[in-house]
Amino acid sequence: MKRFILPLQLVAMCFFSTCMYADTLRERATAHFDFTEWTSNVNTYPSVEIKATTLPGGNETFPVLTPATDTGIISLYPELEGLGKLDYTGIEPALLSLLEKTSNSFKNRDLLQELCSSELPFLSPVNTFRLKKLPEVISVNHSRPNMSDTGIFSTVFRLQCTTTLKHPYVFITVSASMKDTGWYILDVVFDGETYAALAQQN
Repeated sequence: MKRFILPLQLVAMCFFSTCMYADTLRERATAHFDFTEWTSNVNTYPSVEIKATTLPGGNETFPVLTPATDTGIISLYPELEGLGKLDYTGIEPALLSLLEKTSNSFKNRDLLQELCSSELPFLSPVNTFRLKKLPEVISVNHSRPNMSDTGIFSTVFRLQCTTTLKHPYVFITVSASMKDTGWYILDVVFDGETYAALAQQN
């Protein structure tokens, strides 16, 4: 019988030491995970586009960051260089009507007097003279109008002209505001660089 006492004692010691070690291992594991800083799942947060940054002393920009994977969301609005997304949702129909008439007028290389404020009678003849110096206009597009703090809306127009130049576009910024019951043009600003490049040919 004495031969079996020692093995039973060893078994008991091993059992109790195993249980004690298991508790210690569990506590160590719990402490380890409690001190671990877990990161949030990046898939639960939408990708945020970072705007391009203009390089000092030049006209280049850093490329915009894009998601690494396809989000499956299709853009509903087309985009044009220099104009951004052609999204006109939420814009007053009367203002959009003025911009459409201005586009048609620009395509004919003139600026109708009826589109301009009556307080600024020089806008039509001066800008019609400038437009006549351009080659034939093939198409006209405009950006989404942006409102300033003074309530004046500014819209960038892009005129595509018939030319052999690499960049056949002229950019014109038109400012408009409501007067009485209608919308009228208050100012027309030609982009000097693009206008000079094309006006010199004609």
